[in-house]
Amino acid sequence: MVWQIPGADRKPTGLSESRSEQITSVVGCSGTPESFVRAGTLGLPLMVAIIGGETHRFRALVDLYREAGAKAGFTPEHLKVGRKNTLPL
Repeated sequence: MVWQIPGADRKPTGLSESRSEQITSVVGCSGTPESFVRAGTLGLPLMVAIIGGETHRFRALVDLYREAGAKAGFTPEHLKVGRKNTLPL
């Protein structure tokens, strides 16, 4: 059996300049201090991946991120933090 996907023969097109300005990179970190510092130094948004344990344990690592970002010249408003918890089923 052969599957035919409509439009699969099309070549990808580039993004326009206005659209490319909307794309944001996010650095995911789960526990190594170096990862948090690197994300802050680059001024990239941080997504904290909490695979297990209590969320308050990550406060010191987020503080490292913010300190590294400030040393690199980024404002607190620029250094965004999100989190993703994984709960056992």
